[in-house]
Amino acid sequence: MSRTFTKLFSSITESTVWCEPDRTRLVWICMLAMADQHGRVWGSIPGLANRARVPVDDVRVAIDTFLAPDVDSRTKDFEGRRIEAIDGGWRLLNHEKYRAIRDEESVKESKRRYINNRRALEREAVEKSRTESKSVDRCIANAEADTEALKDIVAAPLVAKGDRPNLDCPFQELVEAYHTDCPSLPRVVVMTNMRMKHARARWVQVMVAEKWSKAENMEWFRDFFKSAERSDFLAGRAGGKRAWRASFEWLMNSENFAKVVEGNYAKERA
Repeated sequence: MSRTFTKLFSSITESTVWCEPDRTRLVWICMLAMADQHGRVWGSIPGLANRARVPVDDVRVAIDTFLAPDVDSRTKDFEGRRIEAIDGGWRLLNHEKYRAIRDEESVKESKRRYINNRRALEREAVEKSRTESKSVDRCIANAEADTEALKDIVAAPLVAKGDRPNLDCPFQELVEAYHTDCPSLPRVVVMTNMRMKHARARWVQVMVAEKWSKAENMEWFRDFFKSAERSDFLAGRAGGKRAWRASFEWLMNSENFAKVVEGNYAKERA
């Protein structure tokens, strides 16, 4: 099986070989297709006739034509001859010249593809950066809103007696409860400032609304985490192995928190 090929230039229709009889042209195209990387065509007259599907006598005429000088040829090298006889076949005399042209065009095309691919990757990177930037800005805005809400809650009267319970958020216990009750959800590896702001806001929100103790508040959050785990959608069981899953930060976000509490992701609705 041949692993080489000869590029057929459209300019062949302007060459003198194109003025030759049909069978001569067919033999020439067949020889172009049979040539190896060095322009050598291995075979015999009968073998070439079989490959070109041309009578042997017509192949002899074509070979004689290609071996003879051509005063009208556009290429003056070799006096216009197209082939020379070698041991075991023939050699296309202008093969190296046209191969160099083909290789130069291939390099240019390769450069064009590289530039186009690089520009596409750059555009994709810019778009991804913009999307991530919007996502970060949204998270920061939610965290800042949570912080402001927390300030208002702490400043407001908590109970009729004016007592102020301990509002410190037990982050470690909260994360451990999340890991225990939400085994299907991603684990918290790094407790970032943004996650702590969200968690603190939700902890205080529930404690102030229900006027519960720390233990009661923690029990409520454990029920909250369990409800998230029961949801096929939030736990990623509704869409296969690559399905999206809620995270700790997602659950602590004010908008998502409210939806889970209101039962929007209950198992029967997933």
